[in-house]
Amino acid sequence: MAHDSRFDRAWVEDRLEDARQLAWTCSMAQVDWKARGFDGRVLGYLLVQAGFYHCGHRASADVDTLIQLLRHSDGAGRTALAEMIEC
Repeated sequence: MAHDSRFDRAWVEDRLEDARQLAWTCSMAQVDWKARGFDGRVLGYLLVQAGFYHCGHRASADVDTLIQLLRHSDGAGRTALAEMIEC
């Protein structure tokens, strides 16, 4: 799971050969952020729109950011995580 998994997947697979067999999900491509009321798909920008603060583009901060965004519920109570994994 990653936000913009095209980048992260290539990075991980270059370093861990066994990771090439794993399935990936992408919160950037598999969540309809616009339908959820967000403008854009950039991780830090989505977080600010959700009312949170992003303390820089670092791996640990990006993980925390993604967790918060995937908890976001739409009007029907469906989380972004549920939307992403149902694709």
